[in-house]
Amino acid sequence: MGRISAGSVFHFTDSFEKLRDIIENNCFKPRCVIEKRKQEEIAIPMVCFCDLPLSQMGEHIKKYGNYGVGLRKEWAAKQSISPVMYEAINPSKENAFDVVLKKANNIGDETLLERMKYFSWYIKSYDGYDTTKDFVQFYNEREWRYIPPYEALCEASYFPSIFSKNLKEIQSQFNHNQSKNFNLTFQLEDITYFFISYEWELESLASIMTLDKDQEMSLLSRVIWTKDLLEDF
Repeated sequence: MGRISAGSVFHFTDSFEKLRDIIENNCFKPRCVIEKRKQEEIAIPMVCFCDLPLSQMGEHIKKYGNYGVGLRKEWAAKQSISPVMYEAINPSKENAFDVVLKKANNIGDETLLERMKYFSWYIKSYDGYDTTKDFVQFYNEREWRYIPPYEALCEASYFPSIFSKNLKEIQSQFNHNQSKNFNLTFQLEDITYFFISYEWELESLASIMTLDKDQEMSLLSRVIWTKDLLEDF
């Protein structure tokens, strides 16, 4: 039986400039994303990763971009990055989580309601319409998420805002003003793969790192050329 998960988690982006910024600063900056869960839209601050073996990564790269980085799952665990829970939507039936969420709302316990809302950000529909309006099976992406800690978001007064109806304003405010306060950091040794397209991009990455000869060879061994990957798989 072939592997259905990888030893790393992967983050992809649509330009080399964005990848270079991630590597140069040794961090990811969370972005606030508006998602729809059942009939409710929610604004979630997060960094997304996937857990796919290289042999199954072609469609994911075509959708999210030719540039990416892989990091060890041990790093992901230390950073509390977790796989999402996929749910099949049955409009006629409430699941146990939604029953508890409704009870928390009915009794007016705001702290409990906030924590339940936070937990719900790790739940995603099995399928649905993506940002390009295509109907897709999200389950096939094997998504993992980093969401800033609950306590840190409370200190930043993020939670009162999520009960507002103006999600676009919340999204804009977080992405332009607050995102830098929740950086997800890593070290060079945490990186398992770089995904790039051209040799000059490899030279550019090497130029922003302080590497000895052995480290340069190690960097080269971790490069995956996306063109070759797409052709092979």
